[in-house]
Amino acid sequence: MMQRNIFFLTSSNTDTIVSLTQHPRKTVPGVQKQERQRMSTGLERDIVLPNARGVLAGTLTLPPAVPVRAGVVLLSGSGARTRDYTISGFPMFRLLAYGLAAEGIASIRCDDRGTGSSEGSMHASTLGDFADDALTMRDFLRREIAPEGGTVGFIGHSEGAAVAALAALKALDAPFVVMLAGPCIPAAANILAQTERIARANGFTEERVARERDLVDRVLRVISSSLPTDTLRRDFRRKAALDAAGEWEDARRALSDTDRLGDVVFRQWMKDLDTPWFRSLLAFRPDEVLPLIRGSLLALFGGRDLHVPLEINLPALKQLRPDAWTHVFPEANHFFQEAHIGTPAEVPSLPKRFVEGFLPCIASWVKARTA
Repeated sequence: MMQRNIFFLTSSNTDTIVSLTQHPRKTVPGVQKQERQRMSTGLERDIVLPNARGVLAGTLTLPPAVPVRAGVVLLSGSGARTRDYTISGFPMFRLLAYGLAAEGIASIRCDDRGTGSSEGSMHASTLGDFADDALTMRDFLRREIAPEGGTVGFIGHSEGAAVAALAALKALDAPFVVMLAGPCIPAAANILAQTERIARANGFTEERVARERDLVDRVLRVISSSLPTDTLRRDFRRKAALDAAGEWEDARRALSDTDRLGDVVFRQWMKDLDTPWFRSLLAFRPDEVLPLIRGSLLALFGGRDLHVPLEINLPALKQLRPDAWTHVFPEANHFFQEAHIGTPAEVPSLPKRFVEGFLPCIASWVKARTA
C-alpha cells in the first residue's frame, strides 16, 4: 500500500500543492533501511575525474531501471568531507543518492579536494574552485545519462549550496538548483547568528554568549582584513581565562593553564580560517549570485537548524528570489534529521535517517522540473 504525502511548496506568492508519492516498503534496499552500507542493485561505480589540481575521486549512482529522469551533482558543506558526507555516523549523501536513484534520478558525489582519494587541498582552494569541480562532475554525469535524455542540476548542502549556486551561475544552462540549508545572507552574519544560537542552546549564560559572539566577530573582522592573524592570540587567551575563572577555584592556575589553552585553540582555528577557502566563503554574496541564476530554485530549511537559521535566511531568499520554491521541515536540524534542539552535540544520538518527507520532496520537485 503506497503512502501519499502532501507538501506545500511556495512559489511566486502562490501555494501550489504537489502530491508526492512515497514507497516505504518497495524501494532500493539502501532507502528501505537507511543504515545499510550498499545498494544490493550494484548500480554504483567508483569514478576518477581530472581537475585543475589532479583528480577528483567519487561515486556514480544510477537508478535501477531506465529511463533516467534526471541527474544531480551532490555538493557537501564546510570541512574536508568524503563523498558520502558522513556526519556522526549519518551518511547523508549516500542515503540521498540511494533515495534519488529509487525515483529514477542519477547522481554523482566526490571526495573533497585533498580528502579521501581526491587530490589537491581543500583549504588552499576557493568556492570558485569548488564550483569548477562541480562543473567537471556535471559534464561527466551529462555524458553518462545523455542517451536516456536526462538533464543535470545541482544539489548542495550548507556551504555546498553556495557552491551549487556559483556553479549554476557559471554554467548558465543549469536547469535547476536545490539548496539544502543554504546560506541566503553573507557568511559572517550566519556565523554570528549560529554562534549565539548554539551557545544559548548549550545553556551558556548571556555573559558567556556575548563572549563567544565577540570573539567570533573579532576573528571574522581580522580574517576579512589585511591585519595579521597573530593579533588574535591575546583574544583567545583572554576568553579562555574568563571562561575558566567561573569554573576553577584556583584562579592563578586557571590563568596559567588557559594561556596555553588559548594558544592551542587559536592555532586550531587559524589552521581552518586563515586560508583561501574561508576567505572565499566570507566573500560569497548571495545577493549578487542567487538573483542571476537562470534555472529553477528549490530551497529547503530545517525549523531547528541552528547553523543556517530559518528566521533570517528564508526572508532574505524571498527578497532575492521571489520565484524560488521553498519548504520548511519544522522538526529538522541542519542535516535534516528529526531533532529535539538542533545542537551539534545532539547529532550523534539521533537516528541515522532523514526527517519524514525529505527525500520525496526533493525527488518530486526535480522530476517536475525535468519532465
